[in-house]
Amino acid sequence: MKVLRILYSLFFALFLFSCTNTEHQEPQSWESSTIYIPVDSNIAINIDPKIDSFIIPYRERVDSAMNEVIGISEVEHFKNKPNGLLNNLTTDMVLKMSRKHSGTAGMMPEICLLNYGGLRYPLPKGPLTVGNVFQLMPFENEMVILELSGNQIDSLFRYIIASEGQPVAGCKIIKKHKDYQAFINEKPFEISKNYIVVTSDYLADGGDKMSFFKNPITYYRTGILIRDAMIEYIKEFQKENKTLKPNTEERIIL
Repeated sequence: MKVLRILYSLFFALFLFSCTNTEHQEPQSWESSTIYIPVDSNIAINIDPKIDSFIIPYRERVDSAMNEVIGISEVEHFKNKPNGLLNNLTTDMVLKMSRKHSGTAGMMPEICLLNYGGLRYPLPKGPLTVGNVFQLMPFENEMVILELSGNQIDSLFRYIIASEGQPVAGCKIIKKHKDYQAFINEKPFEISKNYIVVTSDYLADGGDKMSFFKNPITYYRTGILIRDAMIEYIKEFQKENKTLKPNTEERIIL
């Protein structure tokens, strides 16, 4: 499986950007836009025949693995700001799977936060394949669980508002003039309490200017890639003969 991941990553090299973990100041505001670029693993330009003959057996294994159907979606899931179907689906998947795999650590996540830029491709309507999830989440990011103070959660919420929305689950944020009101699992946020958040190791290390994740009270590594957690979630739905339905909940109101 490791070989398949490495080879498949090569097919995405045309549109992936490297992730850097640099610390920055708290954000004020910015604009972002996304262009989805279809990638066809069969496209080849000036490939040496000897190299191609060597790659073919591996490419066939990759194609077979990536074309495995693991579930069905009732609609096409796109990301959007401040809320989007893909935002809700991905964070719901990660939150649920983190709760499933965090039992031994005694840390039950209440919130999931991912980054908008990390969702690289929509999930299509109809059959979903392993390859679709690789397109959505091509990075080798691990699912990690953090215990944060109320002040850190306050910074998290303010970051979400300043960036005009990020994929979240387990909470609702309502902007009110220069302040906000927030609920965690339908209960009002209390700055005096600690909360448990699941995110990626990239963000936990301060990626995308998320400096509020630095110096958590507790840091737990699940050892599970976020992409693998999503694949597991979709497969479980398929075993129960369920389809992925659109969740139109507005979790961020600006």
